[in-house]
Amino acid sequence: MLNHEQEIMARHFAGMTGVTMEERFCPQRLAAGRLGQPVAEKARWPASKARLARCKPIGTHLVYLVEIRNITLSPQGHGLIYFKRRFHPVMMEMEVAV
Repeated sequence: MLNHEQEIMARHFAGMTGVTMEERFCPQRLAAGRLGQPVAEKARWPASKARLARCKPIGTHLVYLVEIRNITLSPQGHGLIYFKRRFHPVMMEMEVAV
């Protein structure tokens, strides 16, 4: 999951800005994670390990259902989702000790 401030990167990766497939995976945008996966700097979930459980065709897309085996969360930033043809921040509430 990308950080809420990474909408431009999300738009590039989704092909919304006209970048080529090679440019979407260019080294300046992504680094190798601890598990060897491509990682975006400042991503909300910079590292995870998952197993592909199912791949289901829905309309013109393939939906990959995965089982998350391990995940590392970044303590900074909020998430970013795509819903109803727009990107939206997923704001995290901070826990406050009373």
